[in-house]
This record gives sequence, structure tokens and C-alpha cells, in this order.
Amino acid sequence: MGLIRLCVVLATCVCVSGQVQLQAALPKNEIGGRFLGLLDAVTDLLTYDVSIFKVTYKKIYGPNGTILPLNEQVEMTGMLAVPSNLPSATELQTMALLHATEFRSAAQPSQVWSNSFCTSFLTLCFPNQHSLYVGVGAVFSASMGYVSFAPDGLGQGGPTSTALYPYIVPEEYAASVFSMWTYVKDALGSLSSVNNALRASTIGNVMITAGYSEGGYGAMAVHRSSLMPGWKATVGVTVEASFNGAGPYFLEDQVVRMLQQGNNFAAPSFFAGFGLAYDEYETNNAVINPSIRNSLTALLDGTKSRSTLDNEIRTLTQNDLLSLFSPSALTALREHYVYKNATESKEDNEVASTIHRNSMLRGWTESVDFHSVFLCHGSNDELIFVDNALEFHKVFPRTDLTILDSSVCSGHTDCGLECLKVGLRQIANFPYTTSTTMKLNTVTTVTSTTTTTTTTT
Repeated sequence: MGLIRLCVVLATCVCVSGQVQLQAALPKNEIGGRFLGLLDAVTDLLTYDVSIFKVTYKKIYGPNGTILPLNEQVEMTGMLAVPSNLPSATELQTMALLHATEFRSAAQPSQVWSNSFCTSFLTLCFPNQHSLYVGVGAVFSASMGYVSFAPDGLGQGGPTSTALYPYIVPEEYAASVFSMWTYVKDALGSLSSVNNALRASTIGNVMITAGYSEGGYGAMAVHRSSLMPGWKATVGVTVEASFNGAGPYFLEDQVVRMLQQGNNFAAPSFFAGFGLAYDEYETNNAVINPSIRNSLTALLDGTKSRSTLDNEIRTLTQNDLLSLFSPSALTALREHYVYKNATESKEDNEVASTIHRNSMLRGWTESVDFHSVFLCHGSNDELIFVDNALEFHKVFPRTDLTILDSSVCSGHTDCGLECLKVGLRQIANFPYTTSTTMKLNTVTTVTSTTTTTTTTT
């Protein structure tokens, strides 16, 4: 498997260097079988063979689409999946997939099709649960005709960068996605293990995003950022639609309810990733308790699974999870929110106001068509509460919302694959026409035996 190195010169005279390494080639008629029948409900969408690559590229964008100086353009990695046997050259659409919370570098999208995840009874590798949505979603969407890619994220995936991963920081998701899109757009013609029609194809200036859990938030954040003047002017691509599964869009409410659960919250690593990232990128060390910050940072070294981190964080805090936070941050998060009304902001604290600003319930430009925002959430989600989706749909009723009953999937991780199937079907029917059977302005409730749809106005 060879490496392809390419330097792309942008109109702004920035050289975007990177390389592409072939990881796998999947014939269309074998894709469904590799997933043990879990995706049988959507195998009718498969059209093309798929080639999968690991991509190494540079992060070239900073906040609001600014071009970073060369000495700040750190190396990043990601996964790329393409339809490898197109019948003729065409303009292709791109799809960016954002991964769920996974702190191990070896379990990032660029690694999920590598040998580290191979099993003896499969002829190729099977993504782990936290990369399942991205690893499977990229393959299926590529077979549907998309150029699909998934960034690992800053500081993850094994690159030379040692930066702290920017967990739930909206602008950093945009920077990862648009930097990778810029490189992939021009690397398409140099790919190996694909036919001449793909290499002669071009990539258009619109894309879609998708993700689950943290990735659902990230997909929506990239959608929102792409409509802002800075990103539109610099990058030249607009997100046409986002397919968002079980993300913490109503961020202030999600954080407060996590704190209310305290030691009973099931994923202490969420606290750690969120707090350290906001200290580093958003609030100038205002979130994490200073006496524990260094020890906590050392735990997030890119080698530990989420379950291992959860256990080690409980040990570090002697099972007092709220001791992770500085007293002032706790006060801000507990007392400064008037979060029953998501459209109001009455925070006078840096931590509270930052989280409020990063909520996906605000900050959209007037040009957005919320018909293009699709939500999927399990009704019994124990980690990312279903109110995130319900409140978003309440504020923006033109969104399309699918609620999965507990008879369909039991909890947060279990619902990821089900939301992927819902999303792939929606993507196949997008953009919508009057003849399309799926409705807009809808809330769809799915149980194991029935599907009920109500239409809002």
C-alpha cells in the first residue's frame, strides 16, 4: 500500500501538504456481510465498491476561518472513503463524519480499518463501538456515491501533534473538517485503487455532515460554522444538511444535569475531557480544580479507553467527581443558568457564558434552513439526555426529529447503530422533493413494531 504525497496551493498562497495511504478495498457485494447483518435494513442503498484511506494533512484554519501561520499548522489525521468504480466522471458531494467520544489515539477513525481492529472471523476489520457510526457510516455513504471523510481531531490519531483534544469546542470541529476537506478536494485525482472516472471527478462546494454523540454535536457545530461569513469567505464550502445523532446540543442543560447527577453520572471522562478542553481553548483555566489539573491531564494520554479513564478518574477524585471542578466553576454552572428558557442569556461568569454561547440552540445565521437539520435520539439515553433533541426541536420546529423508543435500542451506545440506519435512509432521500415519501417538519417515534409520524407547522 503506497503513500501519495500532495501539496495543494490555495488562492491565499497557503500550501496544504499531506499524504494518503490505502487501507482497504471493499467490493459492494461484500460490504453488508462484513457487518454481520447489522446493517441489512440499508444494504439496498449500496451502489459502488469502496476504497478506504488514511489521510495525513495540516490544520490550516483557525477561529472563524482565519489562515494559521505556518508554524501553527499542526499535523492531523483522518479516514477517507470513496466510491472506487464510478461509471463516469462527475461532480461529487462530500460528507464529513464526526466521531463519538473516544480518547484513545489507536481507536480514532484513521485507525478503525487498520490491523489493530481485525478479528479472526472477519476478513477485514470491524470498528469498535465508539467508532462504529463513523467507520460504518463512511463506508456506506461512500458506496452511495459520497466522498466521505472523518477527521480524528486535533491531537488524536497518532500524529506528531501533542495538543490537547478540543472536546465540545465548536470552532475546532470546523477547523478539523474544513482543513481536511481542503486537502481531500484536491487529492482526489491522485488516489490509488480507484478508477479513472473518480480521479477525473471534481468535488462541489456543498457538503453534508453527520455524527453521533460528541459527533452529533460536532456535525451540527460544523453546519452552523459553515454559514458564518468568515468560514464562507475563506473555505468556499457550505454545509447543505446535517444528520445529528444524540448530541449535547442544549449544552448548558446537559452540563447542569450531569453535575446534578454528580457521582452517579456514568461517564466521568466526559467531565475530564470537557473541563480540560474548556480550560485550554475557551476559559483560561477557569473550569478544572487547579490542584488536580496536572494529574487529570496525565490520565488523558491517548492510551486509555473510556471505561479505564472513568475508573481512574473515580480513583483520582476518591469518587468525588465534583472535586474535579473549581469552586467558582461549580457556582457558575449551578446558579448562573436560566436554562429553562433556552433563548435567554443572563450569565455574568466566563464559564457559564462560554457554555451558553457554545450551545447549538443559538448562534445560527438567518440564512439557515432548519429543514436541513435532522435529529435522531434514543428516548432512554442515560448519557446525553433526550431533552437535547426535544428542546432543539422546540426552539427550531422545522427540524426533522426521530425518537427511538426503548424497545428499539436500550441506551446511548446501543442507539448509535439505529440512528446511523435512520440517517443513511434520510441521506439517500436528500434533497427532498414533493414526490419524496419522507416528510419535513416532523417528529417520528420509532418502536420495535410501529413508526408514528406527526407533522409540525
